[in-house]
Amino acid sequence: MSAGPGELFLEYALTEKSKLPNVATVRTDLFGYDSAAALRFAITRTQRHNDVLVAVVRYDDGTGATVDAYVATPRSRVDEPLPGVVLAHGGFEPGKHLFLDQAVELSAAGFAVLAADTTFPRSGNAAAVEAAIRSGVVIHRRSLDVLQEHYGSSRLGLFGHSKGGSEGAVLSAVEPRLNAIVIGGMGSASPERKEVAYMYTIASTRQYFEAIYSFDAGLYLSVPGQRRLLVQHGISDNAVTLAESRAMFDAASDPKAWREYDCGHGIDSHQDARSDRIAFFRHWLDLP
Repeated sequence: MSAGPGELFLEYALTEKSKLPNVATVRTDLFGYDSAAALRFAITRTQRHNDVLVAVVRYDDGTGATVDAYVATPRSRVDEPLPGVVLAHGGFEPGKHLFLDQAVELSAAGFAVLAADTTFPRSGNAAAVEAAIRSGVVIHRRSLDVLQEHYGSSRLGLFGHSKGGSEGAVLSAVEPRLNAIVIGGMGSASPERKEVAYMYTIASTRQYFEAIYSFDAGLYLSVPGQRRLLVQHGISDNAVTLAESRAMFDAASDPKAWREYDCGHGIDSHQDARSDRIAFFRHWLDLP
């Protein structure tokens, strides 16, 4: 009988230690920041979306620079503390706008929702990859600071799609404030996918992919924690295979749940998946 995706992932992790770190070598030290530093939070403008108020905001990104984001809140509960949700977009370019409609939808359900811009290099070396992953994760940690300090959020969640799902996996290991995490369109790269990277003759290209795989989502999700995890996957996803997503899920520590949908990589916009995310956050973030 052939090994299942979870066994395949674990076998690869054990036999390729020189290429893929195990749980003991997960880089949690990389994502620290000065949480006492001033947020320098500012609202630059606001706009109404029916019963939701969307603020365009700017705040400290954890390095002394600033990041732009949307914060959506229900207009009927402007002065009330709200459970908070961070949305982590995928792709290479700043993409908070990709989640604006979902921020509005989630906010209408009763949450304060923050979607910040992050980026990722299309090429480069290990240092560039490490810097980009650290930047994205720390920006999301500062986003949690914003939700706590300016919107009174004591219960916190995160949805990450694709690259944002990878950032969410890291946050699962390093951010104890997160009560609920949803990851979609992400997985643990298969041995076959890794082997392609190791075949590159251009050293910088090989190092670029090796660095990405060293931050494997399954490794970070395997770190035990109190967060509740929901993994969502589109059965027709041609960017991340079902086996890769299942391998990530199988490696993750409990408590966790798995859901499949009749869609491709765009599970972030699939309506059933969106409805399930809202229900998941309502339950685990104690929304009345």
